[in-house]
Amino acid sequence: MNYDEFKETYELINRKFEKLQEEVASYKGVTIPYLYYTDFVDYAMNKLGIKFQNTSMPDELADKMSGMLIVANGKKKVVVNKKTHPNRQHFTLMHELSHALLHADLNKSQSFSDLLDDNSYSEDEQLDEAEANIGAGILMANDMALHHAIIDNYNFYNFARNVGMSSSALYFRTRQFLSANFGMNINGYDTIKLTNLCEKYGFGIILEKIGESYRGFFDRRMEERGEKFCDLTILEFNNPYFQRPSWLLQNMS
Repeated sequence: MNYDEFKETYELINRKFEKLQEEVASYKGVTIPYLYYTDFVDYAMNKLGIKFQNTSMPDELADKMSGMLIVANGKKKVVVNKKTHPNRQHFTLMHELSHALLHADLNKSQSFSDLLDDNSYSEDEQLDEAEANIGAGILMANDMALHHAIIDNYNFYNFARNVGMSSSALYFRTRQFLSANFGMNINGYDTIKLTNLCEKYGFGIILEKIGESYRGFFDRRMEERGEKFCDLTILEFNNPYFQRPSWLLQNMS
């Protein structure tokens, strides 16, 4: 997937999942930045009728598969391999939920497997898997949550722990966020370098390194999400430990 294809795919999934985030936030009575993966599981079970099962898989599958989505008889069921690390289980839940929302057809019998070896997918499966990975990252650490982390200079590892992600999953999610929103090649030197700096110094380094570009992102999000995004940013001013850039203060005056 080249950059243009990635950006188009990311934007389509993000728009779809932003609507879901608003629905889940309303259902759970929380704000979007504080949505947790279990909120989406709860909503999917009780509002969308998707079943979830954490199970011990047979040995021949347990070492190869972290989970799967089964679509049959007009129903969807997510199965997660409980032998994998908890953070992997969290990501698998969101990966398979993404399949359920993006790819499942209730008029067919289907299965989508989350394999531990990415090289085991056929060429036809690779696009769906890439989309499900993008979706899982967005559900676990949405753009609003990352904005929150950047403005308040959250510690990278604390943020990963707070959202239930492994540091490696958050590392790739950060690269996706930078690439989709700031025109940076997801595999490019600058993207990887900035993500490494986030890992070392905290998310606030993004403001220091790409301040004007981040202003453009901020303005776009203000236009797209209006009051909700504005309210979130006003809340951030209560944190006395991080220096906001002057353009942010001017925007909120």
